[in-house]
Amino acid sequence: MDDFNWQEVETIIDDVLDLPHHQRKNHIKEKCGSNEVLKNTVTQLLESIFASEGWLEELKEHKYDFYDDSNEIKAHTEDFDFKGHKVGAYTIRKKIGQGGMGIVYRGERADGDFEHTVAIKLIRTGMDTPENIRLFNRERNILAGLNHPGIAKLFDGGVIQNGAPYLVMEYVEGTPIVQYCDEKKLTIDERINLFLNVLEAVRHAHENLIIHHDLKPDNIFITEEGQVKILDFGIAKLLDTGVEHSDNLTLTRARILTPKYASPEQIRQESVTTATDMYALGIILHQLLTGLHPYNLQNKSVYETEQTVLNTEPRLPSYRLSSTEGSEVIAEKRSEKPLSLIRHLRGDLDAIQLKGIEKNPTQRYRTARELTNELEKYRSALPVSARNSTFGYRFNKFLSRNRVALSIVGLFILITTLFLFYHTNQISKERDQAEFQAQKATSVQSFLVDIFRYNNPNADEYAGKDLTAQELLQTGLANVEDDLQHQPETQIGIMTSIGEALRNLDELDEAEQAMQKAIEKSETHFGTNDLRTASIYTSLALLKRDAGEYEESDELIREAIEINETSTDTALKQLANKYSILAYNQAHQSQFDKSEELFLYADSLYIASEDSNSVERYNTLSNYAEVKSRMGKHNEALEFNKKALDFYRELYGHDHLNIATTLNKMGKNHHHLGNHSEADQYYRQSLEIKLKLMDEDNTAVASTYQSMAINLRVMGHYKKAEEYALKDLEIMQQVYDEDNIRIVFSLNIVALTKQDLEEYEEAEQIYKKIIAIQEAYYDEENTQLAATIYNLASLYQITKRYEEAYPMYERVVSIDKKNLGDEHPEVAVDLNKLGDVSREMGSYSRADSIYTEAKSIFIDAYPDDHYRVAEHFLSHGRLKLKQRKFREAGEDFEQAAEIFEENFGEDDRRVEEAYSYLEKTREETSFR
Repeated sequence: MDDFNWQEVETIIDDVLDLPHHQRKNHIKEKCGSNEVLKNTVTQLLESIFASEGWLEELKEHKYDFYDDSNEIKAHTEDFDFKGHKVGAYTIRKKIGQGGMGIVYRGERADGDFEHTVAIKLIRTGMDTPENIRLFNRERNILAGLNHPGIAKLFDGGVIQNGAPYLVMEYVEGTPIVQYCDEKKLTIDERINLFLNVLEAVRHAHENLIIHHDLKPDNIFITEEGQVKILDFGIAKLLDTGVEHSDNLTLTRARILTPKYASPEQIRQESVTTATDMYALGIILHQLLTGLHPYNLQNKSVYETEQTVLNTEPRLPSYRLSSTEGSEVIAEKRSEKPLSLIRHLRGDLDAIQLKGIEKNPTQRYRTARELTNELEKYRSALPVSARNSTFGYRFNKFLSRNRVALSIVGLFILITTLFLFYHTNQISKERDQAEFQAQKATSVQSFLVDIFRYNNPNADEYAGKDLTAQELLQTGLANVEDDLQHQPETQIGIMTSIGEALRNLDELDEAEQAMQKAIEKSETHFGTNDLRTASIYTSLALLKRDAGEYEESDELIREAIEINETSTDTALKQLANKYSILAYNQAHQSQFDKSEELFLYADSLYIASEDSNSVERYNTLSNYAEVKSRMGKHNEALEFNKKALDFYRELYGHDHLNIATTLNKMGKNHHHLGNHSEADQYYRQSLEIKLKLMDEDNTAVASTYQSMAINLRVMGHYKKAEEYALKDLEIMQQVYDEDNIRIVFSLNIVALTKQDLEEYEEAEQIYKKIIAIQEAYYDEENTQLAATIYNLASLYQITKRYEEAYPMYERVVSIDKKNLGDEHPEVAVDLNKLGDVSREMGSYSRADSIYTEAKSIFIDAYPDDHYRVAEHFLSHGRLKLKQRKFREAGEDFEQAAEIFEENFGEDDRRVEEAYSYLEKTREETSFR
């Protein structure tokens, strides 16, 4: 192997595997040139890979009984007891284990020449054809040539009388690697050292053209002396011999793999390379460091396991640990405290673990040497390739690895300097600092005086009118660039404060202008990787979120998070706040599962920061409650909001915007639970506080008007609902452009009230305007877009345009199922509407099937007395009436009437409608 680089071999092989068969030979010739050693090695390894592919051919036919150990052992051994039998020169003494490939016995030398204990593995029957035996022996001899202290030796092998192959291997007394590390309570660094020994053994095998195929903790033993011993190296390859001669053998090989450690390319039936072993090693490293498998595979079938591995992106290991119950136990087994362990893993080790289990083989570590080098860099405090190589990251690494030398040099300089100049330096330093603070205070004071001078009737500059707060701030922004250009820190701070103040006043364009200028100044003065710059990124991210520009907000907050995570001065509370913002953004992009994960991670950071009773944490819990509500978990959301409300009331002791906001959220929770009178009370309490604290034309006030309009619609108070909807829209139009995404929620409520008041043409035009705005912001499968399509479809349904309504409802069902899940209550509402249209189009059988699906969701998702359940009974009852199932229809109408009456009172039109249909069924029944 001295004549070429091993990575070159891997590169050539990866390229060849991507080429059509007829192009492979020429490619090898072109890349290897006159290097015959390189050419022979590439050719042999490719033959090894192609020989191993046959076992995958029938995999799809067996995915539901994949890796069934009990059936496997029966197939391999035919329930035969081999104890006491002779195998070659050895006698089988005792069964010591079993697995997917067969049974393992302890054997002893039987010819009396010398004592020798071995492990004998009996594999399976049906391989005793002459050609198979010849190929089996050839592969056995190759494996026997592996000579490394970290690989259990293969001594001998053959085929016994019943056709079962046997292998005689080194007998290893030891403990599986993960169990060994946990029992010994090895530290993270000790585990990495041990894993490096595993990598060295794997590297030796790979460079001898042997791939393991089935690496897992149970195949990596550690002896009492701490020696690594990898078992079964190359046995899967050995068992691939003669695949073309045995259909039965194909299934057996498919079962050689272990689901939890099978790589994506193995599942997809693609070529197996050294990168396949590296994937399994990546999972083992993850388990060694975190105590967790990268994926949650508990109680999953083999098919579900496959789909998880293929389609789910693994989370950051440090995040999974922080959000996992029992993290204290995991940390204790690594001789650390939970918070210390999370910090230890965050950064380099997170990145290394994730690169090790990349789904694309070309993106993960392809050789054991490559991963070894990466871990060595980590141990030496050198930058690792798995991380983004920013200047700040590289500089922090430089400081880490040169800490001692820099400390000695710095100490020497410091002592010398102090000895010579202590008094002079101290006096100068104090004077400079005092002058700086005084200058800063004077600058800020002068700046504020200048701003307010323009609004002072006695000043020469008075313009003859009182300026608004917005105008004062805008004037200040213009002045701060000129007046404070030689004091960048003061300038940056004032610019940021002006931007945040303008944002709170809903002057988003001017606020963004101020923050962008602050960012430019901060990046120049402090640097792009400074925490102060990250803080301004966060402010701008919040502004972008307010403007409904969630993708831009995501980019900014992710930049801020990266700066925080690479900084040695990061406070967990600051990091938690940034993850909370990212979680909120994900929820508004319909990524509810991801949002929930991020909120939980943010909360774990708040708790870890030992400041669990902070306003920031309860703001996060309140936002998390909103996600719970959007996921249909309204009772859980209400409990989170109750906790937040109790905290705020105790903290402030007086009216506060956080209290008003939480009251509004609790109103929404009660609305979704069908408690509309309680919802109205919460909304009115929220509105009363907001009007005390701010002007009526503030967007915070508008949000409560919008909530009240939605609730009043359901209660049947359409004119009052329209009044509040128009108030909401009027405020929002003062703040946002007419095509801004934030305005569509207000437009939607107005359209719904117009529809309720039978102003259909106006409602239709508003819906179409909303859809045009949303399509410019969202992808075609966004739930917010689906909600507007649903509303337009309902208008078409009311106006009997069923052919237009039906495909729109179908699209809504598809979008909501994809984003929310098949059992979400919103899906049931969608299905109910789809059933209504099917019924009106005369497709009774289809309608009945749709209603049945909806009913199963309604029963699980809502209380028995929820108005949505009543809507279902009314709809399904009307179908049964058309089908002349009068008794069943009458039962449905009666239940609908009782629920509507309980929710909205006896005078509500829905109660009258339900009773009118009930009367029809009674007339039909009595007539019959």
